[in-house]
Amino acid sequence: MRNKLLKALIRIAVLFAVFVISVLVTSNVINQGNTDMTAEMKKAGLPVIYVNVNGEYINCLHGYVGEMEGSYLRGTITPMSADRTIPVKIKTFGSIVTGASYEVRTLDMERLLENADIPGQQFHNEEISAVIPVKDLITEEKEYMLVIKLALSDGRIASYYCRFIDRPELYLTEKLEFVRNFSSKTFDKEAAEELKMYMESNSDGDNSSFGYVNIHSNFEQLTWGDMEPVLESDKELRILDINTYDASILLNYTVSARGEMYDIEEYFYLTRGSDRMYLIDYERTMDKIIDEDNVVVGNGKIFHGILSSPIDYKESEDGGYFCFVQERSLYGYASGTDSLTRIYSFRDKENDDVRTAYKMHNIKILYVDDTGNVYFAVYGYMNRGMHEGEVGIAIYYYDSVYNTVEENLFIPYTKSYEILKHDVENLCYVNRNGILYLLYNGTIYRINIETTKAELLASGLNETRFVSSEDNSMIGWQPADSLYEYNSLSFMSLNETQPVRIDAAAGHLLIPLGFFNHDFVYGSVGVKDIRLDSTGRTVLPMDYIYIQNIQGEILKTYHHDGIYVTDVEFEDNLMNLSRVMIDSETDLIYQTGDDQIMNNETKEASVNTYTSVVTEEMETIRQTELKNAKAGENIRKLTTKEVLYEGNRYYYLNVRDILDRYYVYSKGEIVAVYTDASDAVYTAEEVKGTVVDKKCSYIWKSNDRKPKYTIPDIEPAQAQDEVPTARSTLAVCLEEMMKTAGVYIDATELLSEGRSTLDIMKENMTDTTALALLGCSTDAMMYYVSIGSPVIAIVEDDMAVLIIGYDNKNLVIYDPGAGTVSKKGIKDSTEWFAKNGNRFLTYAR
Repeated sequence: MRNKLLKALIRIAVLFAVFVISVLVTSNVINQGNTDMTAEMKKAGLPVIYVNVNGEYINCLHGYVGEMEGSYLRGTITPMSADRTIPVKIKTFGSIVTGASYEVRTLDMERLLENADIPGQQFHNEEISAVIPVKDLITEEKEYMLVIKLALSDGRIASYYCRFIDRPELYLTEKLEFVRNFSSKTFDKEAAEELKMYMESNSDGDNSSFGYVNIHSNFEQLTWGDMEPVLESDKELRILDINTYDASILLNYTVSARGEMYDIEEYFYLTRGSDRMYLIDYERTMDKIIDEDNVVVGNGKIFHGILSSPIDYKESEDGGYFCFVQERSLYGYASGTDSLTRIYSFRDKENDDVRTAYKMHNIKILYVDDTGNVYFAVYGYMNRGMHEGEVGIAIYYYDSVYNTVEENLFIPYTKSYEILKHDVENLCYVNRNGILYLLYNGTIYRINIETTKAELLASGLNETRFVSSEDNSMIGWQPADSLYEYNSLSFMSLNETQPVRIDAAAGHLLIPLGFFNHDFVYGSVGVKDIRLDSTGRTVLPMDYIYIQNIQGEILKTYHHDGIYVTDVEFEDNLMNLSRVMIDSETDLIYQTGDDQIMNNETKEASVNTYTSVVTEEMETIRQTELKNAKAGENIRKLTTKEVLYEGNRYYYLNVRDILDRYYVYSKGEIVAVYTDASDAVYTAEEVKGTVVDKKCSYIWKSNDRKPKYTIPDIEPAQAQDEVPTARSTLAVCLEEMMKTAGVYIDATELLSEGRSTLDIMKENMTDTTALALLGCSTDAMMYYVSIGSPVIAIVEDDMAVLIIGYDNKNLVIYDPGAGTVSKKGIKDSTEWFAKNGNRFLTYAR
């Protein structure tokens, strides 16, 4: 009896086990391909690398695992050690590095100069120290790209990109010590007294917020007022650019103050004088990091705290769901459930180190519906998760019912975050039908998120001829390639399917200008009115300004006889018009008074109100007044999980950028992109910036030139004609210029064929970048002379002279018409060239 009972129990146990296994197997089979399993975001797993400069580890490098165009990854610059080595420290965070190698390439990445394993690696806890030797294949004072490759135990290869230079007399110790000391002394009011000599406190400084402090701020702002911040992290130092005299340097760190945590960034632009260091520019930003454990929502408000700039936010139509981005983290507040959700962030309490805090990405809210579901884009470098180490645009969908985030698309990108940011800010929009509109490498795409079917709307776009509304729902663009083809415009609501075409009147061209809310603003230019101003820059005097809605109705026409508009600026509900008049006798343009157009249609007010409040200790803080909020005393704080799925959601947009683009960098960021080098140099001079082309070749640098220099081996020769002509003087200048680049041609013959000077330069000087710089200053041209590139200047009667040298008082001018090389005062030269339109030709090496 007992044995029978035992056998029966065993049989039941076996059957139960078989049942359980069957259920598990069946469940796995049924759920194959389903996307209802969730998990927390994968932790960061890539090491970081620091370079040793003057005994301290700086310029933290982050690893890329996707295919990248290294020429676009300018990042930081590392000065080589005196012994021509680059010491590095690899911080592994527990990852296993199975191999380490390096490459030395030219900055355009086209030539491989060196390729070897990293020798002499020393292991200590979670750090690997090594010294990278650089052979004698590099040229002094020229920048190169160092690529460090780490093989990891999980099979990934992580690549780290770093510009470096072998340049003597950079005065590194003084510059780095200045930055460290200046930053430290701001925390001590007594020690900070010494900093007053470097500040330029005046009425230009905004002393109303600790969120933004600059060189014009007062002493109290510089020293944090009564905030009493406490340093909570190391100060990460990054050298953006450096030369013998100047340096641009960033410091990033975290402080705590008044019970809150803040991200701090300090920017220094300094120059070394004969007696001491001079601070040319200084900026400090302060941004609150939201801690869900602190009071974030209360009394019907979301407390954003101190911020350096307004947050990005969107809300549902009824205002019941409010979504916002703060310090690269996405949050949503639902009034119905009185809950605050951290929808997406690489950074949290369990994942807070130099990898997750890396700032080369951002989040853009694309659409919020009335139930709290959200489309959003994460774009740039992915700090952690399934795409860690890749650069791209990830389109996500947040489901408010299940509190989950699911990736819909991941569009890989091979250029830098800075360039991607420029495109995404111009256009990245999802409409109510789940259609994504995206500006990508000068191309407008329309992508159905559900079917992943893509359609190309326009390509080869010039950034100065593309405009979008503030919410990106309306766009306008100029589809033509050249100025005199600007006879139509395209204008589109992205909630419709087809663009609207606007045609110009006979003899006119059309220019897209921007939007008043959702109404398109564009100008009309008479072809006969196009001309050069006194500096040689092309002016498009618009005789008519139109404001048109999407239904085709002209809401306003602006026109005054004899008065032309040359530029517009939008500010809230005002459009400021820069105006000129044309002298009928001299044909010259001169400025007249500005005018304004007011938008009578007020912008649709949000239900929840984002605003600022002034407090006694924290000065200006930001908050959102919630229309439908509860008391917030029992608020729920939620964190999402990611939906898991089989396969991947990669979506490749393979489009070749057909236009030459010039990128203007300032303070480590791209401030403008142009297809005309003149515009780029002109802007860079205003912002003390740098211009590079698509190969990361330098087109122009601010304040990076020798105190004086004359290009050697240029002997004076006279134009061949008995009476020098414009063509003969140009031929001599062109030949002499090209000789300095090692190119020998018969310029007279080539010019006689009717070919343009710029085309001749491009066809023959293939190892350089030929430039026609119109309207740029004489001072800007000294950069080219400093690097050994003569500058052709066109003067009276289209005669040509060559700028071949300068000192602190004079330019050295080669005049083939007279057959002389002589000095001419800088002031006189500047007036001379400006009088003749500042027309220059030169080349970048």
